[in-house]
Amino acid sequence: MIVPGPRPRNQTSTGSTRPLQRAVHPPDTDPVSDPDAPSDAAPDAPALDPDARIRADAEQVRTWLVTVRGGAPFLSPADDHLLLSWLQAGIPAAAIVAAIDTVAERRRQRRARRRLSLRDCRKVVEAGPRASRRGPAGPEHFQAPAPPAARGALDDLIDEIAATPVPDSLRPAHDALLAALRGLPAGAHVDEVGRAAAAAVTAFHDAAWNAATPEHDALRERAAAQLAGMRSALKPREWTELVEEVARDLLRQRTPAVSARRVWDRLAG
Repeated sequence: MIVPGPRPRNQTSTGSTRPLQRAVHPPDTDPVSDPDAPSDAAPDAPALDPDARIRADAEQVRTWLVTVRGGAPFLSPADDHLLLSWLQAGIPAAAIVAAIDTVAERRRQRRARRRLSLRDCRKVVEAGPRASRRGPAGPEHFQAPAPPAARGALDDLIDEIAATPVPDSLRPAHDALLAALRGLPAGAHVDEVGRAAAAAVTAFHDAAWNAATPEHDALRERAAAQLAGMRSALKPREWTELVEEVARDLLRQRTPAVSARRVWDRLAG
């Protein structure tokens, strides 16, 4: 069983931020096993360390959350604990990334008074069709046989992304995204396919935000106009965070097919 490690002595209150806390094994459950013991790994594939997998998945979720909302690349202690509990329960990283996408889309219709957090995504994550399917994280969850046609389920979305017009400055990132999606391993577990696809989507939107640097001021002005009715009720920091989140959302709306939610819906459906 994987349990959270001890909290740093200098940890602040729940509202503070800090880097994601890594999960560690207690001394009596060292993940290093007898080299002669049977392995759950597929033939000719190295066994995956569940602790390393959780750390990698946590980083993927954190990266996508920051891509969506902007701001410092850290999680609050509350989000840190929540994310660790989801990953230890075996909820796929791609499902969490998709839930962030879903909640971000909902916030377009009903503006919140604080920036997006994982706590805002809790109901979507834990109500997902695969959120309760799996037990504690372990190598078997990442090396089980792939569900039928997991890769083929993305073909229509890949075609839609290919037909999406992008500016010349974003063409290399668009080409890289298509190459990554078309190159997804057909025989891999659906979670592994989802993880790779979510990483490709994140990389594209990171590149899109960077390519749009000359437009950042204009995007923030549009975001501020949309949020104008809320400004008097917000503290300066809250205002800045929300403007940044909405500005990034305005840019993502230009390429709606490049969606972590749509990717996961097809893979997990």
